Amino acid sequence: MSSCAALDTVLAGLARPFGSCSDLLLDLRSWAGCDRHAGSCVRAYFELFEEAAPGGEAARGLAGLRRWLEAKLEIEVFDAESRACLETLPVRLTGETSLEDFCHKAMAGMRVDRCHAQPQVGLAFRFRQELAQAA
Repeated sequence: MSSCAALDTVLAGLARPFGSCSDLLLDLRSWAGCDRHAGSCVRAYFELFEEAAPGGEAARGLAGLRRWLEAKLEIEVFDAESRACLETLPVRLTGETSLEDFCHKAMAGMRVDRCHAQPQVGLAFRFRQELAQAA
């Protein structure tokens, strides 16, 4: 199953429980369908997460979206001056409840677990490169 077809299946399961968020679902499909705006896709996930009732149909549907995002996205660590990629990290959304908390944890993890020679590094969401090149 192609990446877009898999996403369409996931989003179809979200259409009913998130009917009031149809514009956001369409935006998410547009962003992900062209491998752009990875950060906006993650932000949309957390916006939907805030709307979902725990344990309901919406929460179950979001689990599929979370798995899709984790499979397709990564965090790029880059040299802030040259924009050269230093490494990539997996996106793990399990247990996260807000975009802000997720980002703070990722930044804190970089400070504690990594040591780069560059004076400043940046973090950004992106679609996995092997996926973008295969398309």
